[in-house]
Amino acid sequence: MLTPEFVMPPEATEPPSTRAAPPARGRQPATSDPAVDPTVDPTVDPTVDRDDIVLTHERRPWRQLVIAALVGVLLGSSVPAVLQQADRTAAVERVDGLRSTAQRYLDAIAGGDAALATAIAPVEGDPAPAQALRAAEPITAVEVSSVVVDEQAGSVEVRYQVGSARERQTLSAERAAGAWRLTTSLAEPVVVHATDGSTGVLVGGVELPSSRAVMLYPGRYEVDRVSGPMLRTGGEGFEVDGDPASSTELHTSVEPSERLGDAAIAVAASRVESCEAQPACPIGQYTVVAIPPVAPEILRVDPDGATDLVVVLGLDAASGGRRQELQLRVITDGADAPLRWECGAIDEPHSDLEPCMP
Repeated sequence: MLTPEFVMPPEATEPPSTRAAPPARGRQPATSDPAVDPTVDPTVDPTVDRDDIVLTHERRPWRQLVIAALVGVLLGSSVPAVLQQADRTAAVERVDGLRSTAQRYLDAIAGGDAALATAIAPVEGDPAPAQALRAAEPITAVEVSSVVVDEQAGSVEVRYQVGSARERQTLSAERAAGAWRLTTSLAEPVVVHATDGSTGVLVGGVELPSSRAVMLYPGRYEVDRVSGPMLRTGGEGFEVDGDPASSTELHTSVEPSERLGDAAIAVAASRVESCEAQPACPIGQYTVVAIPPVAPEILRVDPDGATDLVVVLGLDAASGGRRQELQLRVITDGADAPLRWECGAIDEPHSDLEPCMP
């Protein structure tokens, strides 16, 4: 008898491509329908872990904000420092520029270069010819002691020696087109007071007129002594300290030359002699009638060649020593040779003049 054999049918298998993988932790099945499951974001890849999604949308912006804040702090702290350094550099350059300009100005005056000094600090008024500064005893020990600057303005304190005096002045300045220019000049007005009121004097060979003030730079000046056929001019030395608010008063003298003085005394003596011959001559009222051995005084010099003088004749003892004078005028030719004399009345200084002879 045959025994039947039992054979197990082969186990059914699914193709690998159709086998469903077990759902992973935290993941939605790939077959979930967004219309059915409201937790599913149709814009999100269903294979992406939701933890990763949280990290992407919540943690990364926070990190970027922290990094951005740190960068801002670093940049914010460095920008002011750079600007401050740039401001300090610019301020130093402005101070050095004004100091250099002031030093060049002092050096120009000390070196007798009036043209350069005037180019650095313009002079208001009538500047004296440059030759006058070259002839002066120059300033010494020049220095720039302090400088104060703003954006386009500044001031500088300078010091220098004039003769035996130590001077200190503060000059203003302005900045234009990147360069400094002094707006305060050390030149000051010098007013000439001549004895006759019209004749100018010479300083360094340059005539300083008495009709107007001229501007001179600091220094010590000497008045040239000039002797001509008729007149001698001169005066004491003087100093210009450079104070723009002050002025220098220059007093000069004009004297008759020795030849003119002798001629004037001879004319006066002849006039006195003629007067004494007359009964009404006022000279008889004086106990002292003598022409003293002093030079006549110059009253006025006209450009047309007329010179007015006064001769002291004597003293009035009765009035306590009042001077007795005689006014004279001499008319000269172009070569300063006397052509004629005119005399006033004795003891009448404002009387009319009339021709007279020695």
